[in-house]
Amino acid sequence: MNCNSELLKVVYKMDLIELVNILSEYQPDELIFVGLGNEYRTDDGAGLLFFNNLKTRPQFYSSHFINAGTNPENYLDEILEGKAKAIIFIDAIQWGGDAGEISFLPEDTIDSYGFSTHTYSIKIIEQYLLNFRDLKFFYLGIQPLNMNFGNNISANIEQKIQTFFNS
Repeated sequence: MNCNSELLKVVYKMDLIELVNILSEYQPDELIFVGLGNEYRTDDGAGLLFFNNLKTRPQFYSSHFINAGTNPENYLDEILEGKAKAIIFIDAIQWGGDAGEISFLPEDTIDSYGFSTHTYSIKIIEQYLLNFRDLKFFYLGIQPLNMNFGNNISANIEQKIQTFFNS
């Protein structure tokens, strides 16, 4: 998908320290991280690789993690059961960045970027959840290099995810 160059100007690039700072207004147990992706479509599994690395970080030990794969709609009850105040969706998304670039994407551009190639639009899921609770949503995107069938994430993508966590 080719993104409008105006949209790219509002993308926020970060590293682990900045991620922790951005989410610092919430207690770790008020955060739910939702990993999205298909590990059999090469870099579409980047969101899940990032998600699995994030679970090992002490700053987020008491956060809730949901590996939703390609079906986040199956976890709506689980999201609503806890005391979450913020949901962070993590997925590979073609937003026009450099391959492996990791960024929060602005909420008002999610539909433009086509965040999530999964069954339901992530915005429909967001609207459903807001019917039950006031929540803040964050969209963390990883720019893929390759979305073809295959079960290996591109070496460049893996390296940039490791760099993010080792910075």
